[in-house]
Amino acid sequence: MANAFTSSGIKKGDQVAFLSKNSIEYAFMFYAGAKSGVVPVPMNYRLGPH
Repeated sequence: MANAFTSSGIKKGDQVAFLSKNSIEYAFMFYAGAKSGVVPVPMNYRLGPH
């Protein structure tokens, strides 16, 4: 995932939003963000208006 960030043109310090249900992918996103220098922005699908 970190390689995908850098190969797609996302630079160090850029924010990357992630919309998903609670899952293990959140952990992958944070580790990939730490490795590549991007800032992960997790969003939960339940926090929207009904």
